Amino acid sequence: MVIRMEEFIKSFNRLTEEYDSFSKQHKKIADYIVAHYDEFIFSSISDLSKAIGSSEATIVRFAQRLDYSGFTEFKNDLVSYYSKYLTPAERIKRSINDDQELSFSYKSITERELKFLEESVYSVDERVFQKVVELISTCNTVHVYGNGPNRALADHMCFRLNRFKLKTQIISSSGIRLFEDLLRVEKQDFVLLFSFYKPSIDFRRLTEVLGEKGIQMGLVTDTLMPPIVNVGPLILYGRRGQLGYFNSSLVPLAISNALILGVANYLGDKVVDALKDLEDMRKEHYYNEILEGRRRS
Repeated sequence: MVIRMEEFIKSFNRLTEEYDSFSKQHKKIADYIVAHYDEFIFSSISDLSKAIGSSEATIVRFAQRLDYSGFTEFKNDLVSYYSKYLTPAERIKRSINDDQELSFSYKSITERELKFLEESVYSVDERVFQKVVELISTCNTVHVYGNGPNRALADHMCFRLNRFKLKTQIISSSGIRLFEDLLRVEKQDFVLLFSFYKPSIDFRRLTEVLGEKGIQMGLVTDTLMPPIVNVGPLILYGRRGQLGYFNSSLVPLAISNALILGVANYLGDKVVDALKDLEDMRKEHYYNEILEGRRRS
């Protein structure tokens, strides 16, 4: 099978850029493919037709709109794209080989990161940002979802919010254990999600359950594809680079830091008092012991 990677990338970009102009049936097909990739790669056109509720002819026309001769050619390229183009090794390799202008100095790499950071100033909706700050500040418990490399973002958020005396829980389990984490989520809680590229099976299960429970969610992401942003209106979007390349966590970390400072501002003296309590405990149970030990020695 010939992998026409550049042709597929153009088609995939068209899918994301022209999504709003798709017919209702074409949107259903696009949503299903992106959200259920793990099932799609094993599906025939007949299976896909039954799962989506679209005719086989409509699916063929969808592939043709993306410049494919038919469903089989589109599926073959999509499978190859995800299996080879989006692996961690390939993303690193592509980031090194494809950017001819990048000298790989700290300065040049950081300048590229700063470009995306500057873009986020305009892509993050200020009204959504303020609403998420309010929900974090006033809910009973903040649950932060981040698995894999996104676990670090979840840890950072919970670490800072814990210092404000806010109740937090990290959701990072996968598979069947994910539902054990979901048992702790109540109606008066708020869930902040970190998710990028495309929705995983766990992300879909998580958001489906939370949606059924009527629990409010906020999402920090770098994609506006409907299958991942269907969690609701509270989307904090920041581009991190091209799909298929190595992207750092600088932009989502900046959004996370801004949320933390926003919460501190919202809670005001409560945060100051909480941090003073922390410092008093440190002095009483840690710093004083060290000083006393030094005097004795």
